Amino acid sequence: MEEKKLYEGLKLGHSDSVLELRKVLMDTSRKLLPSLKISREEMEELIHDAILLFLEKIKGGLYHYNGTDPKIYGILILRNLIKNQIRKTTYQRCILNQEHLYEHEDAGDIARSFEIKNEIQFYLQNLNKPASEILRLHYLEGYSDEEVVLYKMSTFTTVNSLKSKRCQVLKKLRILRYGCV
Repeated sequence: MEEKKLYEGLKLGHSDSVLELRKVLMDTSRKLLPSLKISREEMEELIHDAILLFLEKIKGGLYHYNGTDPKIYGILILRNLIKNQIRKTTYQRCILNQEHLYEHEDAGDIARSFEIKNEIQFYLQNLNKPASEILRLHYLEGYSDEEVVLYKMSTFTTVNSLKSKRCQVLKKLRILRYGCV
């Protein structure tokens, strides 16, 4: 669809123009999705939000056609939404460290969490790399098993194999920590 025609169609709210923009955003997201830590459902919602934001900007007079392709503007909106989503999920997974203390935690809780974190790091160093990686991804970074398999963060190809291996690693860790199973 021609750029000016697409802009006019979006301005008037024509469904074929909205579908054209959605198609472009879907194609772009398919190329980006494997490298991002966003689920397919979240990406579809971000695409929907990008379209709504774009339509609001057109109706509000914040976007005017000036010779640039409206598809590019839609892709930029989607890119910003993706960055915001990644920033939000990364912040939620953030591990408590010494530079970032939360006001709602008292000093005793912080000290205990540092001790536990240091103890975990010590035991993880005594395990082999794949084993420590499985525990780090799940318990320290907060990734679900599905995310680890989907984004190929480990060598495991199924959720069941990942859970089974983590169970074995936890048994080894228990032996290291307590000397028995």
